Amino acid sequence: MGNQTALIHTEAPKQLQGTGAASALLEKTLAHLKAQQRTVLPFCPYVFDYIKIHSEWKEIVHPSFTKYDEI
Repeated sequence: MGNQTALIHTEAPKQLQGTGAASALLEKTLAHLKAQQRTVLPFCPYVFDYIKIHSEWKEIVHPSFTKYDEI
């Protein structure tokens, strides 16, 4: 696995849902992983969909990820 990070779950407290908190946290997480030259395995459906919408992050998804071609 080496430099891979598996993102398996994203959750915001109920009072923060719908405020953009989860996407802000994810954006910072992806930026940090990119700066650390790590690759991502987006198992969490939220992370997968986020990267699918914000395709600039596909560059840090590890090509061995099962659904890589769906992003």
